[in-house]
Amino acid sequence: MAQDLQAALAHHQAGRLSEAAALYREALKTESGNSDALHLLGVAEHQLGRHAESIDLIEKAIALEPTRPDYLSNLGEAQRALGRMAEAERSYCAALALDPAFAAAHANLGNALLAQQRLRESAKSLRRAVDLAPGNAEFHVNLAIALHGMEHLHEAEQSARLALALRPEMVEAHSILAVALLELGRPDEAEQSCREALALKPGSAEAHNILGNTLRELGRLQSVGRALASR
Repeated sequence: MAQDLQAALAHHQAGRLSEAAALYREALKTESGNSDALHLLGVAEHQLGRHAESIDLIEKAIALEPTRPDYLSNLGEAQRALGRMAEAERSYCAALALDPAFAAAHANLGNALLAQQRLRESAKSLRRAVDLAPGNAEFHVNLAIALHGMEHLHEAEQSARLALALRPEMVEAHSILAVALLELGRPDEAEQSCREALALKPGSAEAHNILGNTLRELGRLQSVGRALASR
């Protein structure tokens, strides 16, 4: 059983989700009540887009081990993917009641609140995630998005720059930085951030739109046309 789980985990960590799921299922044939196998299979199913199946599996794992915060947080992720926001929020909060220092659960809660435009609450959760795990670039960029939505532009800029210091190739961070810089009245810097985003992901519609707005602000209307035509 342990060997099957290790092999499944190796596939899972390498992104071979279908292979991992098949091995988790094999492991469960031997030990149907193995909570780790149920949970990890549920995570794989969520990543494969089968969110209802994921919820069923992770709920079975929680029934066996109700005090595992990672199980509860991942249940919330599957619920959020199906738009069941109230249930997801309860799952994240249950995870945090068990482990108040669980950075991923704070971030997941923050992302769910962000999706509902509950920006102040989202920023609070994401700040906590960043405090607990300052090396996670995604936490910083999502905080930047929440701060931008609240019109805290200088703080949004700072969070985006922290994300880029950790992951310079992060297109989302370049894009939100560009938006913040444009709204701060620094279009030249915004243009540079847009172009860095497009160098990394030439097909990014978001970056093209921001670049178009930036060039318009700079009065370079012909460049706007070229930017939009290249989309």
